[in-house]
Amino acid sequence: MISAMYKKRGQKGFTLIELMIVIAIIGDAKNAFTASAALISDNPQLAGMDCTNVAGVGLQSAGYLPSAGTGCAVAWTNVNTYAITITGNVNWGLSTNQAVFNVVGGIATLAPAVP
Repeated sequence: MISAMYKKRGQKGFTLIELMIVIAIIGDAKNAFTASAALISDNPQLAGMDCTNVAGVGLQSAGYLPSAGTGCAVAWTNVNTYAITITGNVNWGLSTNQAVFNVVGGIATLAPAVP
């Protein structure tokens, strides 16, 4: 019975650290998206957005605090079409070490990091 709880040789799976990194990246992306929604709510005519706090149009001015070991980028078109990409600075063997919130026509979708 105990042997059933252990991996058999050659069996593939994810390590705990891979899963934790994925959750951290997705959580950071969610925080950035929430900050973007707050920033747009406060400034419906917003002409641009970035991850910092430059001229009060950054995600950090709306409360986003990036996690250590992650990078942030915003591809901006307008308040209804933009993408926020959060990337883990270390791959840790993940097949995709970034999470992307895409907003198209005001509808957000998440492409998560993948172990």
